Amino acid sequence: MCAQSQTDPWITTLIRTTHPEEQMPRTARVVAVLIPTLFAVPAFAAKIEHTNVTGPKFAMEAPAELAAIGQPTRLLERGGTLYVAGTTGIAALSADNKVLWTAALDPTGVREIAVDDTGIAYTGYELLGAKTSGWAFLGEMPKKLVFAPSIVGMLSADGKKTWQVKGPESRISAPCLTPASIGVLTGQSFHIYGRGDGKLTVSTMDLEPALLPNEYAGRMFRPRPMWVDNTFVGGYFYHFYRIGPAGEEIERESKNKTNIVAGPLLFQGKMLIGSYTTTMDGSVNNSLATLVNLTEEFDADWREDIADDHSATGDLVVDGDTIYASSNFTVSALDSKGKKKWQVQGKDGGLSNSSMRGVRFAQNFGYHYWGGQLMALAGDKLYLGTRREIAKKTWADVITVLDKADGSYVKTIDLKVDLVDMASLGGKLVLASSEGVKYLALD
Repeated sequence: MCAQSQTDPWITTLIRTTHPEEQMPRTARVVAVLIPTLFAVPAFAAKIEHTNVTGPKFAMEAPAELAAIGQPTRLLERGGTLYVAGTTGIAALSADNKVLWTAALDPTGVREIAVDDTGIAYTGYELLGAKTSGWAFLGEMPKKLVFAPSIVGMLSADGKKTWQVKGPESRISAPCLTPASIGVLTGQSFHIYGRGDGKLTVSTMDLEPALLPNEYAGRMFRPRPMWVDNTFVGGYFYHFYRIGPAGEEIERESKNKTNIVAGPLLFQGKMLIGSYTTTMDGSVNNSLATLVNLTEEFDADWREDIADDHSATGDLVVDGDTIYASSNFTVSALDSKGKKKWQVQGKDGGLSNSSMRGVRFAQNFGYHYWGGQLMALAGDKLYLGTRREIAKKTWADVITVLDKADGSYVKTIDLKVDLVDMASLGGKLVLASSEGVKYLALD
């Protein structure tokens, strides 16, 4: 598969790995902020508010052994096993909450994983801070982000470390795990590591957009590549790319000219992405979901405006033939042809993005902080990481629950923790949070 508030040390670390310039004071339990439709009818304009706020119902306690891997940054369910990537290691848990193994690893700020039948690939990066760039006279984005060397590594199926190497001093993508290699998007370059020994091959393709001197490129999220028909395929900024297994450039296409900030996901043999458009003056306009044919020209099969909220499509989840897409303030359900089944909105209400969900903007350029999934399906409900104002200009992370069939509001769950990632496992919603892994019982 391919500003600061008084917070726990882990939260301070997590802020450092994201964006130090965009922090909003919040309470001790809330992390600083990290992070016209085509067929408009009244049903699509439903406004979601936090009118039914409840406490959580926990199904069980997380195993004590998870403390060995630090605070969780990524969850991944595969074949009934839950893999948890943390700041100091990785663990595997059975569906009945038993720890199968833990692997202690070098600390990093954000760790991502990919899993197949014979191993686990991981990547990690950490933001050390920011320094004034030579372009400060422009008055915007004067800070250049400074990263520690990133890491790339491989574990065996039972959690034994096979190898680990240092990567570039930058934000890097989650790994794309293939039978012979691990593909990692670093931004300008595409790196391919031998699966058995970590030997590096650097692709001949240059993907970095020529947008400097605004220091924006260092903030851009690197989407996880896909492995399709023996090639690495994906999107970065407004590029689509296809790279061969030896790093050779096969195809790069940028005629799409929309900024990719969600996905890609493989959907019905095609590439599903979320993006946004801009107006003539460069300001953000519509949020988009697009299904792209994996042909030479990367033509769009369809494209749908999911919101005109001057935000971007930051989350995509697929459930059979239905696509759920959210911007910072809306959620839409689309059929396989891109037509809306329903749409709800809740700016400054029940759908506003939580501290780690959604797309942020700098100089009208959108970016994710990382790849955490804070929109998830479990049973007949859709769970979305949102925020709720608990005092004037003080916001807390909560979960807004919608009926996935029609988008109707069910309730808001306030766990009194900050939300990092979500996964569905064995009739439970598993949460990575500022206080570790939580198992939420489903109604």
